[in-house]
Amino acid sequence: EEYNITARTILRPQLDNKGSISYKAPYGRESLKLCFPNMRHLDFKEGFSLEFKDREKEQGEWLGPETHNILHQRNEDEIKIDLRIETLKNVLSTKTLTHPVLPPNATISLPYILVNKLDASDPKDRYNERLRELFRFNLTNPLCCQERAKNDEVAVHIRSFLPEMPRRGMKKGYEELSPNQTVNALLQNYGRGDKVAVLGRFEEFVQPYVDRMKESGLDVRQLTNLTGEQAFGFLLTTELEIFGIAKS
Repeated sequence: EEYNITARTILRPQLDNKGSISYKAPYGRESLKLCFPNMRHLDFKEGFSLEFKDREKEQGEWLGPETHNILHQRNEDEIKIDLRIETLKNVLSTKTLTHPVLPPNATISLPYILVNKLDASDPKDRYNERLRELFRFNLTNPLCCQERAKNDEVAVHIRSFLPEMPRRGMKKGYEELSPNQTVNALLQNYGRGDKVAVLGRFEEFVQPYVDRMKESGLDVRQLTNLTGEQAFGFLLTTELEIFGIAKS
């Protein structure tokens, strides 16, 4: 708005360590289109097209590596959104920069900003309402939300890193509380008769948590038969409290 320039968002599929499209990408794309109605019109390959690769090369030659690497994030290190916007402002306000001549049929313009993950660190929540609208979830479709939380029910999500990734699950940052720790520390404010819904992908890993909660007198409902979309939908309907690992 400040420079009277129209901006738009284009998406790219999830990439693997070799820079190729990840095997997870097709499922993720279909999942988003199924349960996030405001994302159904988006082209999830536009940011990985030959045209985008041309723009990447042209922007690097135009702005130089230092500026380009701020705008085009190459790794998982977070570059805060304010630094990106300030860098973009400097590019747009520098009169001595000669804008590259793009093909007449170009659909991707310069300059652009590339991010590999959503920066949720904005303390002012300047984009909160727009993001909430973009990520509006379809709670009426049973493929997205089969079960709803009760208004007096606590949700506990067991991520189950170990059975999914035995090696990585042992590393720092992937630790999960044991069943005893979950009951004695995480759920210490809840007692006999309180309702708890337990969600997880691997029933054999979740079962010890359920058993320990039942031993303590909690009224436990086990939900290990939900898809990822349905589990997310359940968590969205939880009104009382949600417990779970923040990562992944």
